[in-house]
Amino acid sequence: MNNSFSVKSITITSMFIAISAILSNFKIWGSVSFDAAPAFLASYLLGGTYGAFVGVIGHLVAAMTSGFPLSFPLHIIIALEMGLICYISGFLFKDKGKMFFITPILTFLLNSFVAPLILIFWKDMGLNVYIAMLLPLTIVSFANVLVAVLLYPMLKKFYL
Repeated sequence: MNNSFSVKSITITSMFIAISAILSNFKIWGSVSFDAAPAFLASYLLGGTYGAFVGVIGHLVAAMTSGFPLSFPLHIIIALEMGLICYISGFLFKDKGKMFFITPILTFLLNSFVAPLILIFWKDMGLNVYIAMLLPLTIVSFANVLVAVLLYPMLKKFYL
């Protein structure tokens, strides 16, 4: 889809935000939830800018409905990381050939292992918190990326 701001793209983005907000209530641990699948799907279908917006809002809703378990400032940083991951994913996904398979793997790795590295350096967190987050975050990240990849072929004919 064209990356210009149109009524159609803004409407679709709003729908993805609403779906992300609903899925943010299905939590595995703390704020780790299924809110990222719509963000990744929006990145693949609409582009990185739209996906980033969905990702930021989706994470903030998930964190808010969990009571900001890692602190409000840290969740702001995590939301911005989520936005960056979605933006990168959308940017790389433009090349529908080989990037179709590489981008979801990169998305999974960034979301599961790279983004939570902030926990190691954050006050009162550290390596133990990072390690504790890896299992739930890896499981949910895999599920979020898988859902986005599986839904993409079915939805692209409607959105593109």
